[in-house]
Amino acid sequence: MNKFIWYGKNKHFNTIDQSQAMTTNDLLSGSYPSWFSLDNRKPHNNCEFLAECWFTGFKDYDGKEIFEGDIISFTAVRDVTQKKRFEIYFDKDCGSWYCKNGSELCHILVEQNNDDWKRSQNWIIKDNQYIRVIGNIYQH
Repeated sequence: MNKFIWYGKNKHFNTIDQSQAMTTNDLLSGSYPSWFSLDNRKPHNNCEFLAECWFTGFKDYDGKEIFEGDIISFTAVRDVTQKKRFEIYFDKDCGSWYCKNGSELCHILVEQNNDDWKRSQNWIIKDNQYIRVIGNIYQH
């Protein structure tokens, strides 16, 4: 089942709000925040709809779901002084999730979660080298 979240700008309070993760079944049954309703998105109303961000199917080290538009952080494998931050996006041409200015998201996760690969590289992962969601492009 596909999951996604919505982002919208609350024009009254000038804040960016995020919905909880939803599915298409939630939409069909009307189980979504009324603040994001189509009526409230009209130009004279309070919600300026910004984006619908899809779940990647991956979770970070802490178990938090990674969505399109999230910003992840981790320390480089080979150079522990190099802190990396990437925005997550879906590349329609390749049909895969990627880190902007980086590599394919699943490659990074496989490297971090594959014990055989880590042993072959003589790599002992440190806590700060795991991927963690630190924000998103709308609220960060």
